[in-house]
Amino acid sequence: MKLRNLIYLPCVLALLSCSFLNIGMDSDLGGGSGVEVGEPAAAQNPLDDASRYSAFAGIPLDVDAASATGRFIVSAPDVAPGVVRGVLEDGTPYIGNPDAPIILAEYSDFSCPHCADYAPEAERIITEMVRTGQALYTFNILTFVGGEYSQTAGKAALCAGEQGAFWEYRSELYTIQSRESRQEFTQDRLIEKAIELGLNPESFQACLDADAQTQVIQQMEQRRNDLGVNAVPTLVYSTDSGDSWQFFTNSSGDQVTRTSFNEVKALIESVQP
Repeated sequence: MKLRNLIYLPCVLALLSCSFLNIGMDSDLGGGSGVEVGEPAAAQNPLDDASRYSAFAGIPLDVDAASATGRFIVSAPDVAPGVVRGVLEDGTPYIGNPDAPIILAEYSDFSCPHCADYAPEAERIITEMVRTGQALYTFNILTFVGGEYSQTAGKAALCAGEQGAFWEYRSELYTIQSRESRQEFTQDRLIEKAIELGLNPESFQACLDADAQTQVIQQMEQRRNDLGVNAVPTLVYSTDSGDSWQFFTNSSGDQVTRTSFNEVKALIESVQP
C-alpha cells in the first residue's frame, strides 16, 4: 500500500467554502445578496455536525476526493496542515497526513461488538494523533463475524465514501449495530441512513448494486490473510510507507490486537522526527 503517489492539495481546499451534498443548496462565493432578511437559514448538512462527528469534523477531503464527490470542507483550526481524508489507489479509506512517519491500519468488522466498543478509542487516536498530523489512519473492512450482514454494511460504508462520507457513515454503522443489531444491515435500512445524512440515495443504491466495492473488500480480506490478522478489531502499523507491517506487542512480546490509546500514543511519539 504505497502512499508516495498520493496527490493532495490542501491549500486549495482552504480557498473553498463548504458545499452540501445533493440537498439543493446554492452557494454564493461572490458576495451576492445571500439570505434575505427574515428568510430562514438553510439547514446544516448533518455530515458537518461537529458534536456528532467530532473526530472527523473539519478534516478536508484531498483534492481528488473533493473533486470526485463534490464535498468541500474548510479545514478546522485544530487540523494540522496536510491532514486530509480520501481513498488510496486500492480503495482503502484513509485520514491524516500522507507524509506522516507512521501509518496505522485498523482491521474491523461492522458486525463485531468488540469493534463497536473500540470505535471511541479509535476516534480518540484520530482526534489526538491524526488531526495533529502525527499519523495516517486507514480502515480495512472484514466480514468473517457477520458474513452477509458485514458485507452489506461494508459496501455501504464504501459507497458513502464515494460521496465523501466514509468516516461519518462508519460511526453510524456502529451505532446501528450497538443499539439495534447487525440484522438491521439491510439495503433498505442502510439507504435510509444515507438519506438521513444527506447523501444521494440513487447514487448510493447504484453503488450498493455494483460489484466494485465487493472487490475492494475482497482485497482487504486478502491483506488480512497475508498479515495473519485473525481477530477483530486489530490495529497494525507501518513506519516504511506501507512496505511492511508490524503488530503491537505487550511487555511479554505477545501480539496485541485491541491496542489502547496510550500504547498507540507512545509508539507514535517515539517515531516523530
